Formats: sequence, C-alpha cells, structure tokens
Amino acid sequence: MDPVESQKWPAWRLIGIYALIYTGIALLGATSKHQMNRLVVSIRGGLVSLIYNKSVDLSITAVQKKAALTLMSTDIDRITMSCADVHHAWAAVIEVAVALYLLYAQLGVGFLAPGLCFACAVVAMAACTRLYPRYQNAWVETIQERTSITSTMLGSIRNLKLLGLSAIIGSLLQRLRVHENVVARKIRWITVVQVVFQNVTSIAAPLTTFALYLGWGQSIGKTLDVSVAFSILSVLQLLEPPLMTLVQTLPHLAGALGSFDRIDAFLRSPSRQEYRQLAPITSTTATFEGTNATVVLENASFGWAEDRPVLSNLHLRIPRGSLVIVVGPTGCGKSTLLKGILGETPWSSGIVSSTSSIGFADQTPWTVNDTIKASICGQSPEDALLYHEVVDCCGLLEDMNSLPEKDGTRIGSNGIALSGGQRLRLALARAVFAQKELLVLDDVFSGVDADTEEHIFCRLFSGSGLARRRATSIILVTHAVSRLPLADWVVVLSKDGTIAEQGTYETLIHKSAGYVAGLNVDVKRTMNNDHDARSHAEHEDVAVKQPAVVEANAAGEEESKIKQAPTVKESPAPKHGDWKTITDYFSAAGWSWMGLCCLWSLVYITAIKAPGLLLNTFSSPSNNSTIVFTSSFLGCLGLAAAVSLVSLTLLVWGFFLRVIPRVSNGLHQKLLHAVLLAPISFFTSTDSGTVLNRFTQDLSVIDNELPGVLIGVMLKLAIFTIGACMIVASATYLLVTIPLLIMALIGIQRFYVQTSRQLRTLRLEQQAPLYTHFQETIAGLTSIRAFGWTGAFRARNAILLDNSQRPMYLLKTVQAWLGLVLNLLVAALGTVLISTIAMLRDTVHPAIVGLGLLNIMSFNENLSELVLVWSLTETSLSALARVRDFIEETESEEKDGEVNLLLTTWPQDGAVEFDNFAAAYSSSAPLVLRDINLHIQPGEKIGVCGRTGSGKSSLLAALFHLVEYRQGSLKVDGQDLAHLSRSELRQSLNVITQEPFCVHSETVRFNLDPWEATSQDDVILIGALEKCQLWSVIEAKGGLNAILKIDFFSHGQWQLFCLARAILRKSKLVVLDEVSSCVDIETDRRMQEIIRHEFDGCTIIAVAHRLDTIVDFDRVVVLADGRIVECGAPQQLLACDESWFKRLYES
Repeated sequence: MDPVESQKWPAWRLIGIYALIYTGIALLGATSKHQMNRLVVSIRGGLVSLIYNKSVDLSITAVQKKAALTLMSTDIDRITMSCADVHHAWAAVIEVAVALYLLYAQLGVGFLAPGLCFACAVVAMAACTRLYPRYQNAWVETIQERTSITSTMLGSIRNLKLLGLSAIIGSLLQRLRVHENVVARKIRWITVVQVVFQNVTSIAAPLTTFALYLGWGQSIGKTLDVSVAFSILSVLQLLEPPLMTLVQTLPHLAGALGSFDRIDAFLRSPSRQEYRQLAPITSTTATFEGTNATVVLENASFGWAEDRPVLSNLHLRIPRGSLVIVVGPTGCGKSTLLKGILGETPWSSGIVSSTSSIGFADQTPWTVNDTIKASICGQSPEDALLYHEVVDCCGLLEDMNSLPEKDGTRIGSNGIALSGGQRLRLALARAVFAQKELLVLDDVFSGVDADTEEHIFCRLFSGSGLARRRATSIILVTHAVSRLPLADWVVVLSKDGTIAEQGTYETLIHKSAGYVAGLNVDVKRTMNNDHDARSHAEHEDVAVKQPAVVEANAAGEEESKIKQAPTVKESPAPKHGDWKTITDYFSAAGWSWMGLCCLWSLVYITAIKAPGLLLNTFSSPSNNSTIVFTSSFLGCLGLAAAVSLVSLTLLVWGFFLRVIPRVSNGLHQKLLHAVLLAPISFFTSTDSGTVLNRFTQDLSVIDNELPGVLIGVMLKLAIFTIGACMIVASATYLLVTIPLLIMALIGIQRFYVQTSRQLRTLRLEQQAPLYTHFQETIAGLTSIRAFGWTGAFRARNAILLDNSQRPMYLLKTVQAWLGLVLNLLVAALGTVLISTIAMLRDTVHPAIVGLGLLNIMSFNENLSELVLVWSLTETSLSALARVRDFIEETESEEKDGEVNLLLTTWPQDGAVEFDNFAAAYSSSAPLVLRDINLHIQPGEKIGVCGRTGSGKSSLLAALFHLVEYRQGSLKVDGQDLAHLSRSELRQSLNVITQEPFCVHSETVRFNLDPWEATSQDDVILIGALEKCQLWSVIEAKGGLNAILKIDFFSHGQWQLFCLARAILRKSKLVVLDEVSSCVDIETDRRMQEIIRHEFDGCTIIAVAHRLDTIVDFDRVVVLADGRIVECGAPQQLLACDESWFKRLYES
C-alpha cells in the first residue's frame, strides 16, 4: 500500500466511526423517545379514566370538595411530564458513571471536582424541593380564589352591573391579583435558586477540575497539554447533560409524587353508598291503600353532616301514578328530602325504598352544551311523536319555533342562551321524555309566568295530562301553593326537619292551625279556578300535533326567546415572529428591564463558553501541546465562572422578580377593565368560558411560560451562534456549509411549526370537550345517577378521551421526528467537520481542532433545543396576542358625552319619566322596547307584568342603562340618563335582582354591604339581618366575619339576604326583579311586609310573576311585544273583563 494511503487510512476509519456514532445517537434517541411517548399517552389515558370513573361514584358532598378537574388536567400533566424525566434519570446515572470513570482515567482524584459541584447542587435542590410544595399550595390557593371570583363575576355580569358593583368587584380582583404575585415571590425566589444551582455544575466544574488537576499534576511533575485539556472539557461536556437531568428531575419528581398522592387520596375517597332498597318493592311492605308504591320512607333520617340530620323520622308512602306536592317554609329541607329519595343525601337511619326508574329536574337546572333537542332527549331512546308532545306540554314550542334552527339551536355552556325559566322547563322536558316510573321535580316553576305555569299543569299534571296518563308517580316541590288542589297527596315539612302534616288537600284544608289551612286566602281563588283547569284538562285534545311555526317575537328576544348560543372561537394565533406582540411584552415589562436582561444573557453565554477559548489563548505558541501561564489561566477561569454565575442570577432574578409581576399586574388590570366596561350584548354573544380563559389559561402562560421561553430563545440563539462560529473556526472550509445549514433549519422549522401549530390547535380543540364533559358530569351528577345514565356518560368519556389522545400522540411523534432530523443534520455536519480536519490535520492548530470537536458534541442538543424553544414562542405569544386583542377590540359601553353629574343624595325624589322611549341591546339589534310613555310620580309603587318575552326585564335594564337608548328620553328626577355615567347611575339606584349575587369566598360583612354604606357599623348590619330573620342563622355559623359559602343558605334565604342588603342601601328609587320567585308563601308575605315598611316613601318598580304581590300597588303596567298595552290601578283593571291584567291574574 502507498505510504500516503496508509497514513490516511486511520483518518477515514475515524470518520466512519464518527458518522456511525452520531447516526446511531439520532436513530436510537428517536426510537427511545417514541416508545416513551407511547408510555406517556397510555399513562394519561389510564389516569383520566380512573379519575372520571371515581368522580361518577362519589357522593355529591365529596365531589364538591374535591378539585377533580385539577387532578385531571394539572396533576396528570405533571405526572406525564415526569415520566420521561424518571427514565432519563436512570439513564443519566449510567452516563455520569461512565463520564466520571473517563475523568478518573485522565485526572485521578481530580474526577471528584465535578462530583462535589453536583453534590452542592443536589443539596440545594433538595432543600428547595422540600420548601416548594408548601409555598406552591399557598400560591395555588390564591389563584383558585381569584379564578373563582372571576368565574362568579362573568356568570352574573348582568346582576353585577345592575347592583353597581363593577368597580368594587374589579378592585377586589385586582387586589387578589397583586396578593397572588406577592405570595408567588417565595416560589419565584426558589425558582431563581433552582435555576442557578441547576447550572452550577456546568459553571464551576471546569474551574474546579482544572484547579485540582494542575495542583495534583505539579505535585508529581505533570503539565497540562492541549489534548488532555480538551479531553477533560469533552468529558465535562458529556457529563453536563446527565447531571443537569438529575438535578432537574428532583423538583419534577417531587411534584409528580405530590400529584400521585393527591390522585391516590382522591381514588381512596369513600364512594357514594346506596342505602335505598331499589325496585321491585314487595307488596307487603310497600302498599298505599292497596296500590303498589314507588317510594316508601320508614323512620328515615337524612342530613348533609353525619352528626346533624336535617330531616328526621320521616314516614311517607307514595303510590304509583299519584301526584305528591311537598311544601313548607324556606329552609325546612324540601330539596334535602328529594335528594334523599334519590339516594344522594347522606343517610342516618331508617328504611328508604324506591323504584330505580326515576326522572329528575333540579331547582338549579342542569344543562349540557348541545342542541335543544339533544338536551331534552339526553340518553333516552328517540321517539319523535313523544318528543313533540313533551315539548308542547312543557311550553317550549313557541320558544323553539322563533328560531331559524328551531330545536337544532345550541344552548351554550351552562345554558347561557336560555333564561332561568327556560332552563327549568328544558330540565322538566328531559325528565318527562325519559318515560320513567317516578318524576322528582324540585321547584321547576320558579321564574315561570302564570300563563305558562297553567299550560304546563294542564298538559302534564291534570287528570288527562301526559304524566298522569302514563301512570307516572310525581313528587313536586313547589312554592306555587295554588296548585295544591291538584295533588293526590300533600306533604308539609316543618322547620325542625319533620313532616308537620300530610294527607289529601281536602283533609288538610280543614285542619285547624295547620300549614295548608293557613293558605286559605290564596286557595279560595285557586279552588275556583281548579274546576276550570280540570275540566280543560279532561276535554282538551291532547293528541300529538306537528308543531306549527311561530313567528319570532323580536321584542321579547332578550328575556324569553331562546337565543342562538354564542359561537365559541378562540382568537387566531399570531403568525410566528409577531414583533408587535414581542414589543408589547417589552413595553409592559419596561424597556430598561428587558434591555438589562438581554445584556445579562449575552454576558452569561460569553462567560460560559470561556473555558474552550481560554485553552486556545493560553496554549504555547512554540509548543502547541502545552498550556502556559497556568495561574493566569486559572484566574481567568475563575473570573469567567464568577461572571457566569452573577449574570445568570441577575437574568433569572430580573425576569422572575421584576418583569413577571409587572407584566402580570398590568395586563390583568387592563383585561379586567375591558371586561367590566363591556356592554351586556358582548356577554350574550361571547361564551363566558372563552372570557374566563383570558384570565386563567392565557395569563398563566404569560406569567409562567412566556418568560422562560424568551430567556430560552435568547440563550439558545447565542449558544448556537457562538458554537457555530467555533466549529467553523476549526475548519474554515465549513463556511460554505453555513448557508446550507441555515436554509435547512429554516425549512425544518417552517414545516415543524406549521404541523405542530395544527396539532396543538387540534389538541386544544379535542381536550376542551373532554374537560367540558367532565365539568358537565360533575354539575349534573345527581341527575345522571337519577336517570341511570352513568354507563352512557362513562362511554362518552372514553370516546372523548380517545379523541384527545390522538393529537397529543401525533404532536409527540412530530417532536420525536424533529429530534431525529436535527440529530441527523448534526451527524452530517460532524462528519464533514471530522473529514475536513482529517484531510487538513497537518495545517490546523490542535487547540482549534479541540475547540471544534468540543462544540460539535453539544451542537446537536443546542440546535434541537433552539428550534423547539423558537417554536414554543408561537404558543406563548399567542396567549399574549389574545389578551392584547381582547383589550383593544372589546367595545366599551361608556360613550362620549356620558359624564358624572350626580350628587351623592341623587335621586332625591324618585320621579321617573319615559317619553316616546325605545331601546335595543346594541346599535344593530332589533328594538326590545318601543313607544314607551310612562310617568311615575315620587313615592309611587308600580308593578310590571306580562307574559314571558314581553319586555319586562328590558324595561328594568333601561333604568340602569344596560340597553342602548335609540329614541325618546328616560329621565329620573329630571336628569336625562343618556348623559350620565353608567357606573355612577347604577351605584345611585337600589335593586334586588331575581338571581342572588354574592362572592362566596368573602365574608358575610362584605357581601351584605360591599359599598360600605354603613361604615361597617355592626349594629346596623345585624339590624337589617334581624328584620329578614337571618341573624340567628348567620350567628350560629360564625357571625358577620363568617365566609359566605355557596351552601350557607337555602334558595329562599339567599333572596332574604339580598333584601337585607337592599335595606342598607338608601335610595329613593327601588327596583325589584321578581324577588319572591324562589320562596314559600309565608316568606313571600314577610318579604312584602318588609319591602312596604323599609321602602315607605320610595318609588318602587317591581317586576312580578306572582301577581298577588302587586295587587295593592298604585298602578300596574302590562307589557307585550316591548310595548305598554295597559296601565292602571290594579283593582280597576281586575274589574274590567277585557283587561290584560285580569287575564294574567286569573290564568
């Protein structure tokens, strides 16, 4: 063989080995990652299924206390992320052992130097890991509190605006946001320490290793040559990633173990115990006057607390096909009784026997985000004829036919497109359509006008009604005591949790001093009407008819017509490289702080790359293999390490302790301001969940992910640039490959970003239905179990889970593909580099060669991370862009010319004047009020009534400028409301809303007087509560400083609490929006007495469905199609046979 060829042969063999090693790294790494992805997806699927199935089995009291959705999302994500870390950790242990052995072969005892650095990092990380859970839990609690109040605000935005609480709740939320960032400071300090110690090995290891080697070498007469130095740096380069993995795994593993503990505790929670004896019930134990019973209670006791039963010693038998109406004072346990029959209320003693075929409609109706038809049919078998009959019987036919898509209209999340009464009727229709043996109905007629109520009773519960024809047993809790004569059996619950009386209506009406007997004033009118109702029910043709198309009533769309649910669409993500979004972030953070962070990152990267450069600088010009000026070399290494450590600390500290809080508080303030000033029409066209995502998911990404991504981009871009320069410096011929490399990277990045963007979007789209289904299951757990639909919902969850797994798996596969392609690209670059060096080995300085080979070792990882972190900026910047666009594009209800000219005592008289007034909910919407002419004198009491959809709520909304004035004028005490600040106007009027609004994480004191009108005088606050007979209840639960939790009161007591709040708020104009729809007749009387006494001399405008509450008013106003069709004194109108009011009153 030619001598020249023989000299080249070892070089070509080395080239082949390099190519084989780097290609093997690429292929084996991709294979390993792919298998890991399969494992992660499988673990996620198993955990999600376990959590969902356990949630379905939990009692309703337990499921309300468990943050199961957090387990399903945050905790499972943390576990799946840690799975890869755990497997990387055991592999890292092997890598570390091999690298330390190689160091030992080169250094002897000097190999302990990086081990000592690593030990210091582990000790520091372990200390941080122990502190992290405590501070994290405190931080998460503040986030949950803010999120809960934000959700409450968005769900009750109309009531919030009516009450004039926008500024107060906004201030509360901003204080919570600031407090959240204050609590997060400890977590962020821990993060700063963690980041510094995660990198301490790579910063300090070169210095300590060379110091030990030089000290040890001088003692035995050894010198440091270039080949040994670069061998040491190469081994340290190999040692750095696994050590970093081990250090980073500790907090991740601790977090994952904490998540496992929470999931384990959740799965070990006691399941709901079935204490009922389900059908079939034997005739010997369940007979009611010779008829088989569907429900039997024998000495049964129920209660939400184990040691305090709400209901005790109940004896009740309900025969098949009977209508049983349950009545009683507010807070006596009527709903608890129904839940006990369903097996949901914790059982204390006695026997509960029931059929398993149950249909249920709750007083808080459960809805799913689906079409009207799908919501009614649920999991029941399809039956077109029955469906049309049920829709007609429940009074939904006219509402549905007013829509272009009829019953194909989607009702939105939480039934946002429906009014409260419509949601109740839809739940009733679902229960009836299920064709169960037993119907359990909890106050389904609250908020329903008398005409619709009459229609439903006649079509469903009269002698020839649909439910009675099918021999369905019916248990109805209602405050509509005028319907008692229709009942086969009446059950009266007392305040002490026992059955005060039960029997037929005819028996109880003659019982002296009885509850039913005390209702004789209302019953007299009901009894006279009942004969007509029964006669009508018996003779009315109830044959199934195809529904006729009813013309939509534009004027009634706001308050009664079922509106098309808002389209839920996320804002489109900005294109990659949206510099305006980046500059917006820099502006919010402060240009000076961002400039300093960029400077510190540049300094850090330069210093971290110093060891290789210093070896080249300090190599002897005369002897390329020797390092000279060792003391100066060590001094420069020490200086570089110190600069690296300080600059990294300043960089992370600046971002986490200065930039994040500033951006976080500023964006939240602007976002909150935009939401609170948005018109009411915005919330009817935008799903509340979409708005809530801006406050939760997007702000979380901006706070927690975007800073890390920006830091990563700056650092990785600098590392990539410096590394590429060092590689090229070792072989200048490689300059020709740089354009090709850049072009390849751009092509890969574009392809990857386009694909990953679509998969990320698809993943979010497929995850949302899974989480929505879970939330809907939790919200409707009582109904689902009552209907016997748990199996169907589990199957639905499995389908949605599979759908959500596919894009997740594909995204991880694409990421594995990206790693493979980049590693193959680096393998090609490395092969070219070693080939060039081999061919030109006689002309290249050994230090330069070592520098190039040193950087090629980490080049593939840096390249991969650069492309990945560059791609992640799109997701993070999309969150910032969505928040920015929301702030800039959301319309404000405040208009030019609306100024605050009000005195603190306004209105002084309470006079109201509508002159040729017309209004709509937006400038492009149809009119909801038209030709309104009404003058109300100071101190006058005006009742407002009309059928559903007549414009009652719109009239009240006009007083608070929730609608847009289109024509005429509306004045209060001579002030034209069109020219007044809306926020000041709402704070000056007094209103009791139909749906109570309270902040359930705040105290009784705050919710009772959020305006601080009484300067927190406890005597005044307690006095208002005593007038409403609530103080004894509140005092027993902790007094004014007790947290007003969601289960603090019964439905009726919540309304009394709102009345107490109105008593404290002095105003000459008081607006009442159906304030007694959810209370019993006795509580209603007490509320009316309080209203007449406390607001004596005030102008009162009251919307009412219970027309008995306004018959003694000065005048009543009847609305139809957004117009006033009748106005006059109630008694005069009742005396007129053609009166609109009389027809409504007698229906």
